Order: sequence, then C-alpha cells, then structure tokens
Amino acid sequence: MSEYLVGIDLGTTSCRSIIYTTDGKVAASAYKEYEVLVPKAGWAEQDPNEWWEAAKSTLREALRKSGVAAENIAAIGLTGQQPSTVPIDKKGNTLCPSILWMDRRTSSQCEFMKKVIGEEELYKLTGLRADPAYSASKILWMKDNMPEVYENTYKVLLPKDYLAFKLTGTMFLDLASASATQLVDIHKGRWSSKLVEAFKIRQEILPDLCPPTAVLGDVIPEVAKKIGLTKRVPVVSCAGDTTVSALGSGVVSPGRTCVNIGTSSDVMTCVDRPVLDKKMRMGCYIHAVPGKFLTIMGANTSGASLRWFRDCFCSIEKETGQSLGLAAYKLMDLEAESIPPGSEGLIFLPYLLGERSPIFDPMARGVFFGVTMRHNKAHFIRSVIEGITYSIRDRLEVLKELGIDTPEIILAGGGAKSPLWRDIVANVTSKPTITLVSEESTCIGSSILAGVGVGVYKDVGKAVNEILTFSGRMEPQVKIQSTYDKLFPIYRKIYESTRDLFRQIS
Repeated sequence: MSEYLVGIDLGTTSCRSIIYTTDGKVAASAYKEYEVLVPKAGWAEQDPNEWWEAAKSTLREALRKSGVAAENIAAIGLTGQQPSTVPIDKKGNTLCPSILWMDRRTSSQCEFMKKVIGEEELYKLTGLRADPAYSASKILWMKDNMPEVYENTYKVLLPKDYLAFKLTGTMFLDLASASATQLVDIHKGRWSSKLVEAFKIRQEILPDLCPPTAVLGDVIPEVAKKIGLTKRVPVVSCAGDTTVSALGSGVVSPGRTCVNIGTSSDVMTCVDRPVLDKKMRMGCYIHAVPGKFLTIMGANTSGASLRWFRDCFCSIEKETGQSLGLAAYKLMDLEAESIPPGSEGLIFLPYLLGERSPIFDPMARGVFFGVTMRHNKAHFIRSVIEGITYSIRDRLEVLKELGIDTPEIILAGGGAKSPLWRDIVANVTSKPTITLVSEESTCIGSSILAGVGVGVYKDVGKAVNEILTFSGRMEPQVKIQSTYDKLFPIYRKIYESTRDLFRQIS
C-alpha cells in the first residue's frame, strides 16, 4: 500500500495544500487566496476563520484531485506565516483579528521593550532585534489597547498552530516557530522567564512547546468527515514558513545557504550554534532540524522592486506578453540580456519601502544613480535586478565577516525561475548558484517533517538529501565577477552618502 504525506502552507495571501508521495513527487495540489485587511495605515490583519475555511477547502480539493484513499494518508504537516498572532479564549474562539507579521502598529511597544530590557540584551537572548514584526510587541499592544481581549486570552497561537487546534483540538507551539516570537531564550530553548517578567506578560497565555516533528493528535472525526478523510489522520506540528522553506530548500547542514527571492527576499543559512552579530544586522532562529540554528536576513522590496518597475514602465511588455502567452518578466529579461554586466554604470538602490537587513533604515528610499543619455529602459531593467542582487551580496558579506563559509547558493522563489537572474546572482556574489526543482519549498518541507514525525522517514537531514533535487547550476565568470566587484563598493557608498538626505525628504 502506497503512503502519501500532506503539506499545508497557510501563507499571508493564500493557503496551499499539496499531497506528496513519500519520494517527494506531487500527487495533487489546491490553492485558495484571501485578503489582507488594512483598517488603518500601517496595520495589517486577517480573520483566522478565513484561514480555516481555506485550509479545509484546499485539503478537500487536493484529496479529490489526487484520488488518494484516506487510509493511504500517513500524516498532515503544517506551516504558515509567522509570527502573526492569534489570541483565543478557553473555548477556542478567536477574540480579534490576527495582527499580521507585516503590521507596524507596535513601534511604541518595541521602544518599551528596549527600555526595560535593553536592545543588546534582547538581541543576545532571542537572536532578534526589537521590531514590530515579532509576537512580543503585538501581545503588548493588545495588553495596552485591547485590555478585554488580553484578559480573556487563554492562549496566543501562531497561524499554523491555530490550524492545528482546529484540526486536532490541541494547543501547542513548536520551538522553531516560538523562537520567532521574541520571547524564547534561543540558548536554552524555552520561554524566557526574564523577558516574560520584564514585559509583564501572563506566562499562562504562552502555549506549551513541542518539537517540530511532534504528532499533535489525529484529525477530529467530525472535521475529518467534512474534509473527506474516512479515517483519523495524524497531524504534525512542523514549523513556520521561513524555517520550513529553508528546510524544504535543502538548508539542513552548516554553511548551506538559500536565497529566496520573492516579493521580499531572505538569505537563510544553517549553523550549528546560535550566531549573533554585534551590529544586529541579522536574526537567528532555532531550526526545525534538531540541534541546528538558522541565520536570517530579510530585505523588504526585492521582487517587489522589479514588479513596481514592470507596472510603472513596462506596459508594452505586459501587453505583448499577454498576446504571446508569456509573462512580461520573460520579455524584460530578454531586454536586460542585451545590456552588459554593470548596466554601463547605472546602479539601483532597492529601498522602495525602507529596508531591513543589513541597514535597518525605515527612511531609506530607492535611487537610480549614474543616469546618462546612454541609458535606455533595458539598462534600467537590468540595473533593478543587479541592485537587488547587490542587496543579497550585502547580506552575504555579514556572514563572511562572522566567519561563516557559504560555498554555494541555493536559489528559490520567483527570481530563481529567471536564468538571467541566476547568472547575475552567481557573478555578483562570486558563488555558484543552484535551483530547487520543486517550486513549493514550504509544502514539501512540512511534508518531510510530517513524515519524520510518524516514522515514514528516520531523519530530517537524510530525508531532505534523498528527496530534494537541484538543477541549473551557474558558475561565476571571472571577467564579469570583476566588474561587479568594482561596482559593489559604489552601491554601498551611494546609501552612505544619501542616508541623511532620506530623512530630510521623509
């Protein structure tokens, strides 16, 4: 009898359910979108009930499309956006919309956290600098602004753990995801009593912690019937999307590095101990791989910068692409390929919504530098891709400073689909690049963790190495590499020279 594993990814804008064979082949998938609500400027919320409906719908559809019998489903693995918060009462009812990771309302709470514990001490304990993205400041915001919700909160869950509760009736949080809340001591691997006491947060609202491979229970019979499962199927906790994406991209041993280029971009590297940076330019999470940690450096507008340029200046490419059945990006790539490396001195700073790592400057802005009458649209397209890639190198330089060797780069996300972009990354960073054959690293990562949880696989690292396949290796070329080596310091100096001006125009 064949066994199958299900990976469910509860993302920021959509839910995806994929059914895999145990050797990593896709049997069927389903996808459903939902909206991000913005009730005020800088806020971002969602109704967790929409997540639940989307998860049920996609799982039901994937099962129908696959034709896989329920008795052949070995386990369901969960992942999703983090560290968005879901406060629930004792009956399991949500008490307010979830405050999403991208929500920026909690700046004053972050300042409070830095004041009572010290920014450096907070970073040393948690591996994370104070930022509205993390759960700690969101809990404090609820306490300050929604005292009734706070007092009635029985547990604060993250999105995929809310889904686990709806499926199994249990309330747990895996340690890897918990490290993204900014309330875990990553050195001890448990909730930090020092932080909980300093922030005056009720300890009891924090769920019990479990390993990412923990089996939380079987799907509740009534729920299973509605979904189309004719027998009880075990549900495995897994971890948040960033961590699971790294795992599902092959980042499971020290030095393995993935650059995921989507709307934003993340540089994720596996290390065998907590690695902290005195300048706090990167975060460090507990990995879903036992005994490992994950350094993470995120940028705000990577693929979003190219999309912005496409939408503002490439209407011809969009129209032509539609008539030919091609994505506008493919036509933009063709234009950019006609331009020599370095875009003949045109350099782009990709800071369209401020920037996170490594500069952490919310006032930073986008810049095209070195424009001459020689430059045309194709130059600008290539310079945008190169500017985003300079940002990637900027973050890799942090790892180099800290003595972390990254011999090659695994590329994932939308940017990895472009041969031009893969080539530019190899030459700007001076590192070979490879791409993951599977495009859904989060779902396959959660299915692997689920398989380990129920004994289908013996070991996370071994399963990843056996299941994942890579292709499209690009080697850096010495001549092109030297061009980028000369331009990269200028890229850095442009920001340093304009930093104060950004504040004047903001």
